[in-house]
Amino acid sequence: MGDNFQRGFFHHLTNTRHLGLANDIRCAMVNEGTGFHRRYNKWAIFALNLIGDPEMPLWIGPPKVMEATFKRELDKRKPFRVHVEYSGLFGIKFPLYNAVVCIQQGNHLLTQTTNGAGYAFFDLNGMQLGELDITISKIGFRPILDTLDIVGPMWVKGQVNVIHHQYLKPDQTYVQMNLTQAIDGDSVRGWLADRDRPDYRIILDAVTDAYVSQKPIHLFVNNKHERGGIEAFRFGDMRMVVVPKHKLSSAVMHTVLEPESFQSAAKLEVLSQIPAEPKPEKPGEAVVDVDM
Repeated sequence: MGDNFQRGFFHHLTNTRHLGLANDIRCAMVNEGTGFHRRYNKWAIFALNLIGDPEMPLWIGPPKVMEATFKRELDKRKPFRVHVEYSGLFGIKFPLYNAVVCIQQGNHLLTQTTNGAGYAFFDLNGMQLGELDITISKIGFRPILDTLDIVGPMWVKGQVNVIHHQYLKPDQTYVQMNLTQAIDGDSVRGWLADRDRPDYRIILDAVTDAYVSQKPIHLFVNNKHERGGIEAFRFGDMRMVVVPKHKLSSAVMHTVLEPESFQSAAKLEVLSQIPAEPKPEKPGEAVVDVDM
């Protein structure tokens, strides 16, 4: 009698890979002709209890292999792109449609499915710097599990102890700092200023001034690791000041209204010239972040 129920389970796998549904086929076999009284069928139905996750898909053959392409070091300002594909006949690669891509950092979980071209995209703005777990799965394929690293952007603070011009190429300067706060256990780390950035000269003047005076400087870098890129700088701490709107030039007004005004050294240069006035904000006045 038990053989009939076993065969019913495996025959049902031709219609579904759902473990719970395959196990439920026994409930339709109460009148199964086993040669015994139907009450024995009921005994088998109640005795064959499922122990495990009923949502688990079952393998019905060797899993296929999928391949995923993505960056391992991520800038959370930029969209994170994952490309998934598999090898077909003669090793020809095809995009894998509807694969489930999941990224997780702590309790922050995001899930997407790949489109017809095999791509999935994520916005990392809500994530923090640090490790990011990624899982890619699709029924019939071996899953991919990996750990990535969100490396920037971030502000770093310290004293400049090395300036090396023409470091790896003629239009590049290496700036090393004794950090006020260690990064991943390192208290000394360096970043690169590239001439192709529009603020290169201003950044170079600022780090040179910091090196000569040995006063702390904040650098805005796109990668916390060694030889990341320098994008902006500031001296001292930041605080809120009130500036009458009629004293703001059109260029400064444009800067104030931009949400990321402190990610450009050129904008910092303009804002640093605005005097602070210790008055509460009133109609006709604007609140501005400046270096003091």
